[in-house]
Amino acid sequence: PRSVASIEMTAFYNCTGLTNIVFEGNAPAIDDGSFAGVTANAYYPADNTTWTEDVRQNYGGTITWIPYDVLPFTDVRVNSYCYEPIGWAVEKGITNGVDATRFAPNSPMTRAMLVTVLYRAAGSPEITVSTNFTDLNVGDYYYSAVVWANINGIVNGVDDTHFSPDAPVTRQQIAAILYRYAKFTGSLVENQGSLEGYTDKALVEPYAVTPMAWAVGEGIYRGNGSGILNPAGTATRAEI
Repeated sequence: PRSVASIEMTAFYNCTGLTNIVFEGNAPAIDDGSFAGVTANAYYPADNTTWTEDVRQNYGGTITWIPYDVLPFTDVRVNSYCYEPIGWAVEKGITNGVDATRFAPNSPMTRAMLVTVLYRAAGSPEITVSTNFTDLNVGDYYYSAVVWANINGIVNGVDDTHFSPDAPVTRQQIAAILYRYAKFTGSLVENQGSLEGYTDKALVEPYAVTPMAWAVGEGIYRGNGSGILNPAGTATRAEI
């Protein structure tokens, strides 16, 4: 935590289970031997000038010092798998937090959220047409994104008059949307993987068979380690 001002000698002596250390704020005073016997990655804020080369030492262990750009989200840990991708997406302007200090990485990705990400990635084109979806309002943050994606064949409604924007997007829907987006942008989609090794391949709905095979071929989906695609399952904001 930011309140740590010093780390005394042997504070983490021979803590072999310690593999990641995340520092926030200014560099504390660290005694020699504080990390004796420890092999770990230590993350420090890149834009903080107190983290000089003199501070970034081994302290009796083997410490790899890794700078990180500070995100405003208190619910995204620096050493989590999603920290850098979220930082990249925020920097590019294709995603935001749910508020100024929370990203909600473990919340489900909704249909509206996914379409909005792709719309922003495409440069947020101007929309001059309306939609037949009665569950969209012009003032919604995702309105233009959904209309754009629909008229370009990237996304469909759940029926002729409903889009269901707040419904969690399923894994097979994600594959279908990304597949259509790839075709829309001119990317090659011939790299088809095989669904034969997945025990639940029969649960993939017909519209999603080719997109799911493409997602497997591109390495987007690898199953859950047990040979399961889980096509009707959902994905979190962090996973997307």
